Amino acid sequence: MRSYGNLIRDITEQVMSEYPPGQPFLARKPMQMISLRVILRAVFGLTEGPRHQQLEKLLGMMLDNSSSPASASLLFVPSLRQDLGPLSPWGKFVRTRQQIDQLIYDEIADRRRTHPDPQKQTDADEPDSAFLSRNDILTLLMSARDEAGEVLSDIELRDELMTLLIAGHETTATALAWALYWIHRLPLVRQRLLHELGSHPTSPARERLHRRPTGERCLICFAIGLLLPGWF
Repeated sequence: MRSYGNLIRDITEQVMSEYPPGQPFLARKPMQMISLRVILRAVFGLTEGPRHQQLEKLLGMMLDNSSSPASASLLFVPSLRQDLGPLSPWGKFVRTRQQIDQLIYDEIADRRRTHPDPQKQTDADEPDSAFLSRNDILTLLMSARDEAGEVLSDIELRDELMTLLIAGHETTATALAWALYWIHRLPLVRQRLLHELGSHPTSPARERLHRRPTGERCLICFAIGLLLPGWF
């Protein structure tokens, strides 16, 4: 979990560095970007490269489209799910989903090719230390076994990844945006946070903020996206 914390911190600093200090911005957009990049790294296990860039672009398009009421209705009204070509709403969604699926299956195939099933390796095969040291969710899922000792199929792996993405992306981004709203709306909370950050200027020390009163309460706010009336 600590490695995930460092990853989240690095991605957050990378995304926020694109915004000039002192200039107002809509909080939801960078929070969505942070959430998506964390999922791609921590869940999908992707590092910077063409596949990462393509998935980030395509998933961002799909998630943005599905967040609007008009586009979301396509998923719940069967009569609207008509593929009338790449320019039609459902046709565009289907083709985007196919591209995403292919990129995910390509990543799974590369993992299986470079990191074969340990149970099928012979004694002469050397275990892949790089694979064993990975802690992303895809690697953990590929190492899992069902009751019969079988690994998850490619389709099952794809479904697990997409479930985690859909369930975690927008909810996390929205919670973060609301947390920032309340932090800025309540000057006392904002002052306390700035004071704690100022008293712990180095990155390793910031990991201790969760033990401090305001930091702990704000982490709760980040987690549920609500302001608890009993803060003070």
